Amino acid sequence: MGKKVNRDREKILSKADIKVNNILKAVEAYEDSDFLMRCVVVLFHCSPASISNYINARKDVQYLPDLAVEYQKLISIEEAALKDHIYDCF
Repeated sequence: MGKKVNRDREKILSKADIKVNNILKAVEAYEDSDFLMRCVVVLFHCSPASISNYINARKDVQYLPDLAVEYQKLISIEEAALKDHIYDCF
């Protein structure tokens, strides 16, 4: 019985790897060529939501503008002291 469970785990991992590879290939095909999302979904057998989620997740991190930092209520020393106090309490 133990061997069958191990084989099933290997199959599950390989299916997950195949799915990830298909998503990566679909994103590459969608961005590099003139394929529509519908065509890419059919070719690589993955959902349009997974493709769009992957594309959106790759976007760069957007930081707050410096204007928000200028209006910060606490200075860095006060902020560090507050963090230490919260850490000590909990």
